[in-house]
Amino acid sequence: MTKTAKALQLAHDSGVIIVSMPGHTTHRVQPMDVAFFRPSSSCYIEEIENWLRANPGRYVAQAKVAVVFGHAYGKAATVATAISAFRSTGIWPVNRYAFQDHPFFPSVANTSGADFAQPVQGESQDDAGASQASLQRTRGGYTYLLVPAEKITPFSKAHNACST
Repeated sequence: MTKTAKALQLAHDSGVIIVSMPGHTTHRVQPMDVAFFRPSSSCYIEEIENWLRANPGRYVAQAKVAVVFGHAYGKAATVATAISAFRSTGIWPVNRYAFQDHPFFPSVANTSGADFAQPVQGESQDDAGASQASLQRTRGGYTYLLVPAEKITPFSKAHNACST
């Protein structure tokens, strides 16, 4: 029996459920990436700024970093954050529909085949024949509308988790 098989058997015998995540998707499906690292980073920056304001003319020495990070961690690492992380990634409660398919499709630059991306009917084309609007992609019986980067607007800033 290989080490991996032994580890899987031990996990099974101990009641541990191992979740395998597809490659290049952890930024969306890993609970720590989704709901902890960003808030902890924001809280750490806020704590550093607070310390610098309270200690004008001084710098945060290496010996103080752990203390400052401890304050930030206490704000970011909450039970509510953990619950939100697992819920938003669809791990618990299990939600196989937590994500749509299109964020995981390859980019236009990584695709090949003229039949995959086609101009939408009725849109204008420039002198080079390139589409000025969006492209449609058909995959697995579904048709997806792809929006060019210049038409995408950013999301509004998320609620600051440190202010609690």
